[in-house]
Amino acid sequence: ATVNFISGKVYYDFSSLIPNYLRIFGIFNNNTQRWMYPTTQIELYSYRDDWELAAGDPFLFLPIDYKTVALFPNMPTAAGNMTVMYKAKADVLGANSVPVIPQEHQQVLELYSTADMLDQAQEWYKAIDYANMTDQSIDNIRKVLRNRSSPNHLYFSHGSY
Repeated sequence: ATVNFISGKVYYDFSSLIPNYLRIFGIFNNNTQRWMYPTTQIELYSYRDDWELAAGDPFLFLPIDYKTVALFPNMPTAAGNMTVMYKAKADVLGANSVPVIPQEHQQVLELYSTADMLDQAQEWYKAIDYANMTDQSIDNIRKVLRNRSSPNHLYFSHGSY
């Protein structure tokens, strides 16, 4: 998501600026065409004691909590923007919702349905086999999602499964 810099603003509440924002991955400064680096408060104080008053193009960001991020230094004028890479909140599922499943694991719904139908038909051994395949497929989906949410995989954009 693209967020405009605000003159003199140090702390950005991304949860109020970006719909469905959950947590940050990285920030790209579109003014300097460079990635901002995550930092610690100790490192910011090593630059200067009044780091919140420093003005310039931001090159570091400090996650304060899950929704607030401090930028160092802050923009003296409201010029330009940044691209925020973030993890989004999951959609709320309803009766007509279509589940979002990675393309390579679409068979999990069929495996689950087959296991359920075999269980209802009292075909216990067959149902156990399909339930095991369903569990294995769910574990594979978890691995894919864990890899995609890793900061090292920023090329997986939100919504592309």
